[in-house]
Amino acid sequence: MIDSLFQETHSGRATLPEIRDFAVKPIAADTVLVLYRSIRRSDGGTPERRTLRSSIWKLFDGRWQMLFHQGTIVPYVSSVSDICEPRRGSL
Repeated sequence: MIDSLFQETHSGRATLPEIRDFAVKPIAADTVLVLYRSIRRSDGGTPERRTLRSSIWKLFDGRWQMLFHQGTIVPYVSSVSDICEPRRGSL
């Protein structure tokens, strides 16, 4: 994993991902869950890798600090709400 990130950064291919479905959900008075989808595109513009991302942020002394972050590569998800809200009949 580290080697592939190093190769990407030093090959000139490193580009900023497209961010979609950015959502912030309060989970406590001073803590939020941030959810979004990132899409990294190839040089030709076609989607190369789609990733669901989540992080937990907490307010410490007036500054937000990330406590946790996870990225999961997925083939396709229509929106972040598909993973955040239970579907009918699923519980």
